[in-house]
Amino acid sequence: MKGEVKYSVVTPQTKTNARILAEGDPRNVLTMAIMMKCFCEHMNPKLLFNWDATQYEVNHDKNMKTIVILNEIDDIPPTIKSSGSLSFFVKHYHLHNALGYVAPPVYVIANDALQPEDLVARQVTDIGFNGGTAWLCFTKTRGGNAAFFDFYFNSVVIPFVVQVRNVRNLSGVSGEVPHAFVYCDGEASQIAVIQKPENLSLLKSLNILIGKSPASCSGILQASDVADTFKAIKKRLKRGEGVIDFTEDVNEDIMTILNEMGGFTAEKKAIIIDALEYISFSVVNCARRDTVSAGYKRTGQFPVDFNKTMSLTTYRFKPAEINAVIEAVPHLVEHMRKYGELTEALMDKHNIPNLNSLRWSSKDNDTRPLSNQRAVIMNSETCIKKHIERMKLRELVKVVADDTAPKKRGRKPKVATANATETTETPTTATAKPKRAYNKRKIEPVVLPDPKEPRLEDNTANVDKNTENMKFVDKDKDDTSNTSNFLTVCKNIFGFK
Repeated sequence: MKGEVKYSVVTPQTKTNARILAEGDPRNVLTMAIMMKCFCEHMNPKLLFNWDATQYEVNHDKNMKTIVILNEIDDIPPTIKSSGSLSFFVKHYHLHNALGYVAPPVYVIANDALQPEDLVARQVTDIGFNGGTAWLCFTKTRGGNAAFFDFYFNSVVIPFVVQVRNVRNLSGVSGEVPHAFVYCDGEASQIAVIQKPENLSLLKSLNILIGKSPASCSGILQASDVADTFKAIKKRLKRGEGVIDFTEDVNEDIMTILNEMGGFTAEKKAIIIDALEYISFSVVNCARRDTVSAGYKRTGQFPVDFNKTMSLTTYRFKPAEINAVIEAVPHLVEHMRKYGELTEALMDKHNIPNLNSLRWSSKDNDTRPLSNQRAVIMNSETCIKKHIERMKLRELVKVVADDTAPKKRGRKPKVATANATETTETPTTATAKPKRAYNKRKIEPVVLPDPKEPRLEDNTANVDKNTENMKFVDKDKDDTSNTSNFLTVCKNIFGFK
């Protein structure tokens, strides 16, 4: 060898299989790129918002330090008695815009003494940005509940968007209020709040669009995750770098909240306050405007850069596929502006690479729940209508499945009789217990629809036109797997795969 090989040992980033597959799906980044180009191109960066959450583990014993006198003979590490307290998590919700403005932080802590539907939300002064406020929220689990997400949407997201838009009077020449664009990862709990009729009416009156990034793609397409904000906060917490203690009035405010709510020991209360000192100080010092806004630039969301967004996927486009995407962009933008989504059939029509045709993939994206969809506008009329139809269909399938599921056989309860309480003097001899006779259930044959009959949707064949080995999947072919008659009927009636 000409020279020494330089190497270093680093900790690799871990990703789930779902994230790896999603980030390698070209249609995920395409739908996101089209959505941003359609609704955010030439937009004032103050009106482009994103929110996401991360969590910090709090382990009081890990922060313990002690002074030792170095001795070459004594090689035994010092020992300190553990506090015995278990570690817990503080979840941090982070809302901001493309110019780096950040909303008041929201911290969620679990309190097992609360009921699943309970929420305790209090504002505390002097622990936010520039001495402002932050929210302390408590639910039974740190994941929050329906009450929390409704609170976050109506008390944090909407007020922050309206405030930013009104401060500088961003109305156009004609006096019309420009639309604001907010996007998140679109979890089921978020969708449930956004799809409420009263919230949909509120969004429409305020001219706010709520977008959703493709499922399992937040690591490459969400500004919150791509920016270094979360990473810098966790790095600072791990080092235990300088922190400014809360003033007495702040300590009293937090302690009052904990005492009124109950459920925490005196030691746990002290640890919570200590943890909030470190976390709030780290958040305020790391969520700088330049750091936050960098996430939008890296994802090609501001300024809108279609090519940069498309380059974020791990999929390697062939020259013919690149040309197909370029030719399809005007048509896709028009469809996104009209319907708030891109259907699989539309992308098939324009020869966009489709990984759903591969054998390892799941069913078509159009038939998945909204939380598993690609990039869509969650408060568009088309999305709302389809979401309601999917929810009704899921309820119908669940009811039918419960009705057709075979009932479990159980022993008949013993019935006490008068003869059972009588005693006789004649001895009885033990006899062999007769075997129970089981009646075999007669299964009626199910008449399936004729495969040759036309269906509502012609999804009988998927052809991978972009690979050298073309694969043909005949969905009308008899299924030799051990599936129930009910599932077979659903496949033929509803077009399930």
